[in-house]
Amino acid sequence: MRLLLIGLILLAVVAAGGAALMVKRLLDAQIEQQAQNAAEIKTVEIKGVYVLVADERISIGTTLTKGKLRWQKWPDDALETIFLSSEKRDTNLMQQFVGKITRQSIAEGTPITDDMVFSRGKAGFLSGILDKGFRAVSIKVDLQSGVGGFVLPGDRVDILVTFDARQLTQGLSRSNSGNYDEGVEENGGPIDIGPVKYSTETILQGIRVLGIDQQFKEVKGEASVAKSTTLEVSPKQAEILAVARAMGKLSLTLRSKENDNSELTTKSLTTDVDFSPTLQNIVARIAEAKQRKKRADYKKTKDLPHSKAKPVEIAPKPVEPILKEVRVIRGDVQSIQKFPSK
Repeated sequence: MRLLLIGLILLAVVAAGGAALMVKRLLDAQIEQQAQNAAEIKTVEIKGVYVLVADERISIGTTLTKGKLRWQKWPDDALETIFLSSEKRDTNLMQQFVGKITRQSIAEGTPITDDMVFSRGKAGFLSGILDKGFRAVSIKVDLQSGVGGFVLPGDRVDILVTFDARQLTQGLSRSNSGNYDEGVEENGGPIDIGPVKYSTETILQGIRVLGIDQQFKEVKGEASVAKSTTLEVSPKQAEILAVARAMGKLSLTLRSKENDNSELTTKSLTTDVDFSPTLQNIVARIAEAKQRKKRADYKKTKDLPHSKAKPVEIAPKPVEPILKEVRVIRGDVQSIQKFPSK
């Protein structure tokens, strides 16, 4: 009996060992298969060519070095003609961009193009970062008009002008006393614009900021109060800025990075009457007073006595001449003839 029990125990141990060995072999086979699949995946390469891209985020006005550029595999169906591409990692081709200066901010992984950089020897820094056909103009700003110092190079802004509307219209009246412009009184007096005094207009939209003071690189996480801002504008926009600067005070409003160009054609202006309930009440009272005066003047004219009314001149009727009748008898024939009397 004891021998039988020992035999059963040995048989159970052998069976358990065999089962464990089979499980181990099965697990090893699965692990080996997964390793082979991973190796096969690693050997699969993306079909395409190499494109020169930014190896990190590059700010405007940065001098390019080898550490800021890299060759990256690029799919053929996503390749653009403006990209700098090569069949291999061409060190000599990359060297052509080393030492050039960026005229805009470039995100990491963005393909490098000729329009993004310029050579210092061919142009000054400021003229080099300007887009073709644009000009650089600087305007004065302070803590309020410069968005508290949070406007940085590369941002897009709208430009507002605030001016004394009453003063400008009075000057217009004096300069047009010859009564050639519509809205000017016959005696050359000031134009009545009501209680409106101050007005703000959005004159330019989506303008790129080139620099703050004399800094053309972004300062991460910092804000500084600037005294001037350099903007990139077209020749016509430069003229608008020059006139607006003479009209009144210029201010900047910062646009979101998510904004598209759908709002760039919208004209906007606001006067002090538009948002002030007090001035709106004054406008209504002035209009009501004018209506009462007009009704009173009409009634006064209507009630004037007839003697004071201007007589109507009537043209006299022409005087007809007095005629005398004379009877003429010739034989049996008689006739009457008329002659004017003396």
